[in-house]
Amino acid sequence: MVGTHGCQGVVENCDNLTVLNMMESGNTAMTGAHIQTILSRAKNLKSFQFHVAFRAQTISAMDILMSEWATTTLEHINLMIDVPRVFDEDITDEDDQAVAIENSRNIQRQLLRHLGKQIHFKTLRIGGALMNPSSGSYVHQRNCVEFTLETGLDELKNLKKLELLDIQRMDHRAGVPEFEWMVENWPQIEFVAGMLHSLHPPSNEVKEWLANHQPSWQ
Repeated sequence: MVGTHGCQGVVENCDNLTVLNMMESGNTAMTGAHIQTILSRAKNLKSFQFHVAFRAQTISAMDILMSEWATTTLEHINLMIDVPRVFDEDITDEDDQAVAIENSRNIQRQLLRHLGKQIHFKTLRIGGALMNPSSGSYVHQRNCVEFTLETGLDELKNLKKLELLDIQRMDHRAGVPEFEWMVENWPQIEFVAGMLHSLHPPSNEVKEWLANHQPSWQ
């Protein structure tokens, strides 16, 4: 449990942090604003893990995009990032829906461009492993990065050291073009978690490609 004073203490003393792990902290008073302050000041940060798995709390993409991160040395990150998405049931007018979709994609591209500056990443975990406290079961995150070429996956082309990508339990839309892109652009990738665990079952095309190519990260 990390309360208000504990969060403030972390923020005030974050300048020389190299590792911050709040995965086991349970309920915490830390907000997206706290997270952004830490990331904009901790110039030596190498590992940042903040994941509230038992509460409906995420970090907004807009929180992340508010300012540049101080560090360029990040190797490991675990953040559940909330991104505005548009679904068929949300907007009925086709023109309004098209505008909203493009706005969402622009935010996703900016977010992935932001992450793509961390060229030392070995682990990139943005999977939405959110647990429902009443049922004890995991639920999928819908407001998340789609992880498609149309939404800016190519912004991560310089992550040549990336070994693990975690997009579990997200409503991502990664398919065959994205898998082929990963093979071409991430020479060190060893494991991609969640490519078959989106909100929607994988298509037959995805299943066939994986069966035929047997990528090393499968």
